[in-house]
Amino acid sequence: MKKWLIIIISGFVIISGGWFTASYLSDDSLSAFNHRDDTSNKASKEASLDVDTAAYTENTGLSPESTQSKVIDVMHKMTHQKVKASEKWGSVRMTEQAIEEVRKTIENNQFEHEEELLAILDKWSKGDFSNVDNDHNYFWSLQNGTIGKATGILSPKEEAAFIEKYFE
Repeated sequence: MKKWLIIIISGFVIISGGWFTASYLSDDSLSAFNHRDDTSNKASKEASLDVDTAAYTENTGLSPESTQSKVIDVMHKMTHQKVKASEKWGSVRMTEQAIEEVRKTIENNQFEHEEELLAILDKWSKGDFSNVDNDHNYFWSLQNGTIGKATGILSPKEEAAFIEKYFE
């Protein structure tokens, strides 16, 4: 009888531990590891993107009710196609449409950092990305970033490679 009780308790502990681990490690907490796949062949790229298709997208995912935090996250991810950084987690493609979606979201809300965000969007909409690394680091600091500070701006060739790898 004692042997069966030990087996039942052990089984319960193992199953509970597996359930806790599976529920604790959400897709968001694993997405940072998905980005670290730097393989250059297209099949590997597609496989890694299948794991978290929302990490690299041409859609902002914003709505009129989006929070300032969500807007900052989207703008931060938009800079990833243009900046050099040791780590980048996710990216939203920097397009005129994306810039306008972000602008409309900000204009339909009242955000603490509204002026700064709109000033950055104004530069971007004019094609001025000369300080995009500073823009990145502004968003990064608002999000209390500790890893992945921008260290420069990608060359046009490097940016094209980033776009090809993650968006085409």
